[in-house]
Amino acid sequence: MSSNEREFRNLQKELLKHKRLYYIEEKPIISDYEYDMLEKRSFVLAKALGFRADSWLGPDEFEKHHVHWMVGYKEGSIYE
Repeated sequence: MSSNEREFRNLQKELLKHKRLYYIEEKPIISDYEYDMLEKRSFVLAKALGFRADSWLGPDEFEKHHVHWMVGYKEGSIYE
């Protein structure tokens, strides 16, 4: 396994951890900016590894169409 593959796998695990902490446990431990930079790195690695990765539009583009409903969402949460 190449160093890019190893980094990509580890990054995917880290991104999932932060999604769980943010959406389900409502206890984020990194800023939105830090998360966005992890996603950007993930995009760069995916493209380098040959995955389809056409563009990274940035957090503002995705936020326009993103719905914050995930498994474990509770009405009245701090993210409403």
